[in-house]
Amino acid sequence: RSDALTVFEFTATAPGFDKASTSIEGYILIRGVKLAFPYFFECFTSPSASVSPSQAALDGTTAAGTRSTVVALGNFPALATAQDAAVAFGEEICDGQRCGVLSFQNLASGVILTVRVPSSDFQASVGLSITFRGKVAPPAGGDPKLVYVRSARTASVPFTFAIPAPVVVSVRFCKNCNAGSFCIVNARCSRQQVPISDSFAISGAGVLTVVIDNTPQIAYNTTSGQVQSPAAVSLRLGKVFASIRRILISDGSRLSFEAQIRGAAPAAGRVLAQLSVQPNTASPLVTVALFPIRLFNDNIEFLCIDAACQGSSFGGRPFLTSISNFPLTSRDVSESVSFQFGSIQAASVELVNSTDDVTFLLITPPSYNCIACRFSSGSAMVSLRVLYSVDSSEIAATTYTFWAPPSIRTVTFHPSGTRIVLAFDQATDRAVMDVRDDSCESLLQDAKLLLGEGARCVWTDDDKLDIFTGRRATVIPGTPLTIRHAASLRSLNRLSMPSVSSQVVTAPARVQPVAVVKCVDVIDACSALEIMATVASPRPLVSYSWNCLNDAELDGYLSTVAGPTVSLSAGTPEMKTVDKSYVIAF
Repeated sequence: RSDALTVFEFTATAPGFDKASTSIEGYILIRGVKLAFPYFFECFTSPSASVSPSQAALDGTTAAGTRSTVVALGNFPALATAQDAAVAFGEEICDGQRCGVLSFQNLASGVILTVRVPSSDFQASVGLSITFRGKVAPPAGGDPKLVYVRSARTASVPFTFAIPAPVVVSVRFCKNCNAGSFCIVNARCSRQQVPISDSFAISGAGVLTVVIDNTPQIAYNTTSGQVQSPAAVSLRLGKVFASIRRILISDGSRLSFEAQIRGAAPAAGRVLAQLSVQPNTASPLVTVALFPIRLFNDNIEFLCIDAACQGSSFGGRPFLTSISNFPLTSRDVSESVSFQFGSIQAASVELVNSTDDVTFLLITPPSYNCIACRFSSGSAMVSLRVLYSVDSSEIAATTYTFWAPPSIRTVTFHPSGTRIVLAFDQATDRAVMDVRDDSCESLLQDAKLLLGEGARCVWTDDDKLDIFTGRRATVIPGTPLTIRHAASLRSLNRLSMPSVSSQVVTAPARVQPVAVVKCVDVIDACSALEIMATVASPRPLVSYSWNCLNDAELDGYLSTVAGPTVSLSAGTPEMKTVDKSYVIAF
């Protein structure tokens, strides 16, 4: 019948094409008869996608530090709005809140999307798919009034949700902390000391500050820094557990905390530290970070390597020292620490080498000639100290001895008048004169002029010199005697500078002779009498004088006696009066 309507439903399979085309005109043949109405078939290249970063933490944070990723789409239709692209992470269809398109950019080759990444409850690899949902113009030749059904244009790429491995940012140790909430302030410990990296003192003194990224957020008191339930944090250094002193930061990505060892740790050496972070002790989820750490001996000892910590008082030569368990940098030596001899700063300090175990320094001592500098027997022992520059607190100390050049303490004529005695304030090296060398000219200035020809200088001890004057000597009390610099008279250990000491010769102190007279007190008329005198005198006596103070006849006899002994024969004829006390003087 002419008004009859025949309806055909059929499925057409498109052939392969060498390249994409906007549209292809197709016809329907029925029994070889080509129908008059054609249809249009559109073909396209499948969209492609790449994503970067392609991984995020469970909270959606990527390596870029944000909760977003960039998707590059090829062979994808241009977008008019962000809603033209439907985004899905696995089975989660993005709603624009938890995830979705944040921004887009249309290019000739495709589209660039910035996509918000959702969080995930578990580790998994999912498909990140982008499907075009926008309005498409009708194919070429098509009726714009008609609705054309098209295949979905979808690009998919793998995306992974994972728990990232913890990353140790820093491990720093301070023997002394700054006051306040943070041990380390402006990258410095107390007294501007540089923290020691990846180390901990075995004495248990000091604080370790650790910073680790990719850690879960834990509950803690922001005022006290103490970990709060249900969270737990533990740190083990080898076989020793440290206590968490304070949580500084925990924001879901970074954890920073301070730890201490209660009591002494095991022997020094390198161990493996293990940090365990558990946001909820009821959950088996635990983040573990492993990192090496050095346990070191923090007993600081300051020693002199050479010269036995002694030298000249006039700016001695540089000497080598060592400080154990106190690493330093050149900047520390110039800015953070100082070296003092008593109250005087070292002339210079040079860093030779420094390791975690020992630091070697070359120290030049200052001249020790201040008003308050006191010497005893030619030496002054002072404290050589290493101090923190910021507050002058002591780090370590040893002793140092300054040696002054020998100084003439006294130079005096001997009471006998036969020699001059020169005494020094300390034991000397005798100007390296041996027992056969008694020349004064090599030791004293103007020796020949002052001491005469043939004068001899004889050392009787390391600090005493006897000068025997020669012919035509001119030295008298008040004459100065000076040590020649060329003589190189030094301290006994030869650490001092050469002496140029000078002293005025003094007269001997007057010494009264001491006389003792011995005789019997009473004699009879028939006995003899002997009176003997002994005299102690620095000089030999030339003559003796006797007299009687109360008898002229005996006095006349005694005046003839010139020796130390008076002898009266039996009956003592010189003593005429019986029962008389004679007063005899010497």
